[in-house]
Amino acid sequence: MGYYSRARNLHKGAQQVVSQFGGQIPRTPDEIRSISGIGPYSAGAILSIAFDVREPAVDGNVIRVFTRLDANGDDVTKTPVVKALTTRVRSTIPEAAGDFNQALMELGALVCRPDNPLCDNCPVQAFCAAYAQGNPEQYPVKGKRTEVKDLPLWVALVQNPDGQWLVQRQEQGGIFKGLWCFPLMPPQAQITPEAGLQTHLQTLLGIPVQVNTQLAEITHTLTHRHMRMQVYTCTVTESPPLNEGLAWVTPGHHPDHAMPIAHQKITRFVQAHPLLLLLA
Repeated sequence: MGYYSRARNLHKGAQQVVSQFGGQIPRTPDEIRSISGIGPYSAGAILSIAFDVREPAVDGNVIRVFTRLDANGDDVTKTPVVKALTTRVRSTIPEAAGDFNQALMELGALVCRPDNPLCDNCPVQAFCAAYAQGNPEQYPVKGKRTEVKDLPLWVALVQNPDGQWLVQRQEQGGIFKGLWCFPLMPPQAQITPEAGLQTHLQTLLGIPVQVNTQLAEITHTLTHRHMRMQVYTCTVTESPPLNEGLAWVTPGHHPDHAMPIAHQKITRFVQAHPLLLLLA
């Protein structure tokens, strides 16, 4: 039901089940896919495993099994190809749909592996065109991968007199929406990180902020982004009242302020190198 949005989707989805379906999980593809966060794979998995509905649950393992069975050289990164594969899988599902789908997932995960598949132990070896050709590892065929783009950021580690750190809830769209991060901004042309962060922070807090030296550069790679976070220590002489969306948190102890992994890395780095924070 999503990665970073899973908890929100689970909550919203449960509310939809109660309000729209009388508290009963719907048992048709169209109805269950109307629930927040449930896509084709999740719908097929739930319907088949929970209710034995003959609906495919096509994940990477299943795609690998069927492209090898058919020696299908189409580019599986293309939506029409995945749709055609889904139709192909649907045509093979027996009455015990849940058992069949789970068996396919396990076949792909444990036997028909991406590398070094265990063809000698495969229960469908006799039907596998890729095995007959002697080249199962050539399937599935994937087109050019999406380029991973560099994403530089200036990040402020603002500490108040009580030793707390400033965090800000991300309200913009994107994978971090609703999560709490250290204040950040993209690099600005013709301006230093210190000057840019100082202006940004004073706008947020309404008081002067001292931007010190760069503490570290922390990297984190997402699916299509490689984040390079230049982290600067900053100090304030008071803890002013905060606007909504800002909070002071105790380092490493903020269960009410969920942080993405990228910013958890910053926390762990600082906790592992406390002297650097004192010297910065």
